[in-house]
Amino acid sequence: MRLWPQIVLGWPFVVLAWIFLILSLRTRRVWAALVGALFSAGFCYYLWLSPALHWLGPVAFAGTALAAVATAF
Repeated sequence: MRLWPQIVLGWPFVVLAWIFLILSLRTRRVWAALVGALFSAGFCYYLWLSPALHWLGPVAFAGTALAAVATAF
């Protein structure tokens, strides 16, 4: 299975997650960190469902959950 369609379809989740996580870093708003974590969780769930990248989903989710908690506090 080719990875390019999966990567192309998943990039909006990554962009939105980074926008909200950077916003949370700049403003120290908890809601921005939570929204960023939700978009990131959506991307991780998308990775988990893909046959070729299913192992990367839980790893990415753990990393982004830690990043969201760190930016919120």
